[in-house]
Amino acid sequence: MASSLHLVQREGTTVELRPGERLDRDFILRLAFEASTALLLDGEGAFHLTVVPPAVEETRVPRDVVLLLDRSGSMTGWKMVAARRAAARIVDTLTSDDRFAVLTFDSVVEQAFEGLRPASDRNRFRAVEHLSRVDARGGTELLAPLHQAISLLSTASAAEEQPAPGAAGRGGPRDRVVVLVTDGQVGNEDQILEQAGGALSAMRVHVVGIDRAVNAGFLGRLAGLGAGRCELVESEDRLDAAMEQIHRRIGAPLVTDLSLKGLDLEPGTVSHLGSIFPGVPLTVSGRYRDAAPAQGTEAVTIHGLAGGRPWEQTVPGTVVRDPAIGAAWARAQLRALEDRYAMGEHDLEQEIVRTSTTYGVLCRFTAYVAVDTRQVADGAPEHRVIQPVEPPSGWELPAMPAAASGMMFTTMAAAAPQAPGASRPRPRRSKPSAAPAPSAPPALRRAPGACPSWGSARRCRHRRPSGTGSTRSCRSCSPSSSD
Repeated sequence: MASSLHLVQREGTTVELRPGERLDRDFILRLAFEASTALLLDGEGAFHLTVVPPAVEETRVPRDVVLLLDRSGSMTGWKMVAARRAAARIVDTLTSDDRFAVLTFDSVVEQAFEGLRPASDRNRFRAVEHLSRVDARGGTELLAPLHQAISLLSTASAAEEQPAPGAAGRGGPRDRVVVLVTDGQVGNEDQILEQAGGALSAMRVHVVGIDRAVNAGFLGRLAGLGAGRCELVESEDRLDAAMEQIHRRIGAPLVTDLSLKGLDLEPGTVSHLGSIFPGVPLTVSGRYRDAAPAQGTEAVTIHGLAGGRPWEQTVPGTVVRDPAIGAAWARAQLRALEDRYAMGEHDLEQEIVRTSTTYGVLCRFTAYVAVDTRQVADGAPEHRVIQPVEPPSGWELPAMPAAASGMMFTTMAAAAPQAPGASRPRPRRSKPSAAPAPSAPPALRRAPGACPSWGSARRCRHRRPSGTGSTRSCRSCSPSSSD
């Protein structure tokens, strides 16, 4: 057990943060345990299946890989350094049978080279050299590079299926892989899923999330669409372990075309099966109709293809009265339904609400309501409390330019009403320019009762009562002016 960003203390089965730890970053707790193939039934209709990768020979399949690197302003600092290292590591794992493209994006998309290129030593060197020059800038616009990646992979796949007349094929189908390196700080998540989700579900999508407060929910949804993996990198020390996991997933799967038999499964409740990859257990959850099976009477058989040959494994079920099994399934089911809703299937709203209220898991249409019957407003004057909120650790907030803040103060001071006898803030006088300005700056307003020449470059000798028995010049007069 390890926490990479916080100091924790453990007492028995309880893990607590140490006093004084700040919550300005994600709390990430990782547990290491031995996985085994098992089928757990909760006795109320939910199951959880874990399948350890079998000992079968790995079959290498050529790949088309598109690497997307986020270079927006939110990636500044150590995140940009880690992102460049991660992207370069991915490029180095490609073989001569693969083809790849490297796209860097902020508000514009740039390519290391046009189209998909063979992963030769020369092209991989060019890609790494391009990545070494990338720095953080601009805003995060993720939809355009995703569309470009989909277009590159779709065009290449169509060319493989329909070679030009007289040209030979290139050795059968190729795996289509998208690898995204980002912090996920976008505001149009549903639009991205709606416009790109359908195409991404036909590819394998892997995501490397780099930040101490990464948008893990959205990045996990993107990876789930393409049966890929989302790895979080909260520090440079975590990068090597994360890239090892991604490298396994980018490689060829051990077993594909998976299906389940043996349980009376409820249609539409089984999570995406995907494929089995080296070193990564497969987890599947769902619901079945026989809610009270006898111990040892239920089993499931998982079928697939390993190296082009049929493969199957039967897993006996074990009844475990654990409410976490049903809750974990409900959360996964709601994520899948909400992704489909975001992609345009708006008729799923009632099903989303029914699943949420039945299993007590929040969704976009439901909320917990707490009713407090205490009366705290006893007629006393209201006491206003300003609660400060820390920015996430490692984020650099943009500073307001001094000129803009000064102009804002001057404008507000000129427009604010003044009590009789109160002193009025005096704006700074700028040096006279060579060509007199014909009128006052558009951002300033002439205060009521001021001289008509206020704010202009002309000097006036107008005086008006100040409300204190003396006279004073209007705001544009020189202190040395006289009547």
